[in-house]
Amino acid sequence: MREGKNWLFMLILALVLASVPSAGAEEEPEQGMSTFLLEEIRSEVVEKLQKAEVGKIDSKRIEGHIKARFESLKDKSNPGMIAELLANDIIAEYRKSHRSFNPDKANILVGFSVIAFFVLLYIFKAMKGEHLYIRPISGLQAIDEAVGRATEMGKDVLYVPGIYDVSDLPTLASVSILGHVAKKTAEYETDITMPVAAPILFTTAKEVIKEAHLKAGRPDTYKDDCVRYLTGDQFAYAGGVCGIMVREKPATIFYMGTFYAESLILAETGHYIDAIQIAGTTQTAQLPFFVAACDYTIIGEEMYAASAYFSQEPMQLGSLKGQDICKLIAMVSIVIGTLLTSLASFTGNPWFDFFKNLFAVNE
Repeated sequence: MREGKNWLFMLILALVLASVPSAGAEEEPEQGMSTFLLEEIRSEVVEKLQKAEVGKIDSKRIEGHIKARFESLKDKSNPGMIAELLANDIIAEYRKSHRSFNPDKANILVGFSVIAFFVLLYIFKAMKGEHLYIRPISGLQAIDEAVGRATEMGKDVLYVPGIYDVSDLPTLASVSILGHVAKKTAEYETDITMPVAAPILFTTAKEVIKEAHLKAGRPDTYKDDCVRYLTGDQFAYAGGVCGIMVREKPATIFYMGTFYAESLILAETGHYIDAIQIAGTTQTAQLPFFVAACDYTIIGEEMYAASAYFSQEPMQLGSLKGQDICKLIAMVSIVIGTLLTSLASFTGNPWFDFFKNLFAVNE
């Protein structure tokens, strides 16, 4: 019985050894790329690229390209054929990326040219003295009325520029509006108070207000403490501004800049003290609160138009008018493109795709 078990064990061992290939046995070819094959293909590809004169050759980029393309090939037995296919692909890619003009992106050039044409056209018209119509913006028109109300009541004007510094675009636009407001307060001999949350804005605002008093011919009415630095913390700043409102009860309040969750807190406090309020921000999520609680609201890009609106400077007016025309063209193009693309999907006619392809950006 014991001998039978030994024979059975020897038989199983012999079968296992027979299934293991010997050292000299021929192995199946590897599906991946060996170092030798990679070097052979890479050298042939580099040689072909040098003959094609495609410019500077990046060896690492070529190696990565070869490995990526090698996996997608069905026949991997002929290195010469593989090298030729990969070389042709890489040459086409190099020529496309190194050429000075890519026709696949000609639509971007056309779009940029159209924008530049209309902007320059209206700048030249404005410089020649031609009148350029700009839509009246109620919030900007109401500034003089709001400052006049504060003057009649003998109270201050409070200007709140938001929680960001002058590196923020809406805050920068707010500084432009501040110049006009400060000039009006100087003309009407009304005090202006401006609490800020950023140190650089503190210095900038003081200079803007001082310059506005000089332009108005009333440098003696400028007060050095008109700008107050409160804090850089969002809700601490909101609390400080609300404290100023409740204690000093300004007749007019301007909110111009970037606002977040503190917008409704500020606007509700201003409404509580019965002040006339004019707000402006580019934060769409905060606009409903300002619309509900303020008397006038300047929406989005109307803030950026304020500088041209007040100064009537030809360069700014022309740029504003040219950009408006380009926006109109873009809106019409979107509507027409949507209709033609829908027709293409319903009818299957490839002609409708032509318009859509005009706006495609190929990488």
